[in-house]
Amino acid sequence: MSTNGRRPSRYVSMPNTPVDRDMAREPVTTEPAGRAGRYAGLFAYARTAAERIAASPHRPVTGRAVRLRAAALALLDAPHRTPPDHEVPRTAAYDALDVLVEEWPSLAVGRLDGADVMRSRPGLWGRLMTEWPMMEYADALVAALPRLYTGTESVLEIGSGVGNATARLAPLYRERLVWTDRELSLVRHSRWPGTGRVFDFDLEPPDDLGRFDAIVGINALHCAADIARTLGRLRRLLLPGGILLLAEGNSPTRSDGTPWALDLLFNAFDGWWDRGGFRTRSEWREALSSQGYTDIRTSAMTAGSDDLGGLIWAYRPE
Repeated sequence: MSTNGRRPSRYVSMPNTPVDRDMAREPVTTEPAGRAGRYAGLFAYARTAAERIAASPHRPVTGRAVRLRAAALALLDAPHRTPPDHEVPRTAAYDALDVLVEEWPSLAVGRLDGADVMRSRPGLWGRLMTEWPMMEYADALVAALPRLYTGTESVLEIGSGVGNATARLAPLYRERLVWTDRELSLVRHSRWPGTGRVFDFDLEPPDDLGRFDAIVGINALHCAADIARTLGRLRRLLLPGGILLLAEGNSPTRSDGTPWALDLLFNAFDGWWDRGGFRTRSEWREALSSQGYTDIRTSAMTAGSDDLGGLIWAYRPE
């Protein structure tokens, strides 16, 4: 999967989302109507789940459970939010929080982990990844890619998982798309246009994976064992002038240390509780710069006073 290495149109502004050319500035923000209310409702629901876990007589005995309960206490320490005075759509995130509370006794003693819980509820993980709020990250990335890099001939997706982004990328890029995950079962059972490959980004890529105009990832790379080393591997897979485009959440979401609403939930999973969860923009910029990327930019998805993360992009020099 290679191209003639055409120079990208790097400074194409996204409609209503200007490119942030100055790394020292705050990132460009986007906030559609209704997001602040939906997030306030989700945060309040997560806080209720945290109250139930914190009050439970079942005390944590594993490192994962200790971290999960600490995440619950961090939510309770955050300033109280008033839920919206109107009904907000219920998504899989609410159902997943209910399941987390229900299974806390087993999680606390290590009989189950987050993956076990999801396997016991067929379809819940897929819904969680493809419904609000997680779907917004995929939507933002897919909309931005053709505006940030024109004439893309080859795209590599890392950490495709259940395909929340792949389903949107595949119709656009078809045979030009290589989607990857470390889990053979996910690759084997997916039927997207393009090519599916097994690739664990904590390891060196297969020799025949190729080189690409664009590499994309949705809420995956923060799970890397060593983010800087993984970014270095990905840089070597980019053609000169190629773009790395990530959609990543952000926690804390406020300057007072308020955690992301679903930090509680995801602390049940390996790759989150043991690797720190979402990173800040300054951490991403430092890691990208250390691996030789240039023109590092960001944009933000906000929900009122909360910064939920957004896009991070950078280029391999020509």
